[in-house]
Amino acid sequence: MRPLSVCQDRVGGRWAALQVHFEDLASSHIELQLELEKERASRVKLEEDFSAKEKSSAQAAEKKLQAAQSKAAGLEKSIGSLAQVVAALTEVADPAAAALPTDVASTLVALMAKDSNFTVVAGDQPPAMQLEAFKVVQEALKKPAGEQCRAVGQGMAAKYGGRWNCVAGPVKYSVYNESGTYLVLNVEGGVQFIIFRGLAS
Repeated sequence: MRPLSVCQDRVGGRWAALQVHFEDLASSHIELQLELEKERASRVKLEEDFSAKEKSSAQAAEKKLQAAQSKAAGLEKSIGSLAQVVAALTEVADPAAAALPTDVASTLVALMAKDSNFTVVAGDQPPAMQLEAFKVVQEALKKPAGEQCRAVGQGMAAKYGGRWNCVAGPVKYSVYNESGTYLVLNVEGGVQFIIFRGLAS
């Protein structure tokens, strides 16, 4: 049998080795815990940074949207004001009056055409007469399609006299008109009116 002291020494040596191994494991565990804490802190910071950037981007987008809405509202208000100005000017100014300067009438023609979505394709009507034609066409467009041309002819005849004609175009034939009375006008919806006063017989 081995002496008791020898066994005790061996047990003591193994115990000491186990203690060292346990301490190493404990130290490794602590280091691992520290690494995990660092990783968690890093992840939290990344999430916070991402949230901050996302929030900043959302705020910037919101500001851009508000600016666009404000600009659109201002533009809509300006368009409304333009329509009111055109309506007021054409209401108080007699387009047939010689007192209406040509440059003023031309400006009103451009404004009214833009406001009404009219396009002058061709014609030799003076600006003042075009203004009246625009007003007559605007009223005629409120009627059924089959009555619009007749309403335009009657409206122009009431203002300028003579035999006025209105043809729904486009047409592929020539018309015989009195000089200074011819107008080809495109309106919204693809409709075209050819307006003129016929030659006196």
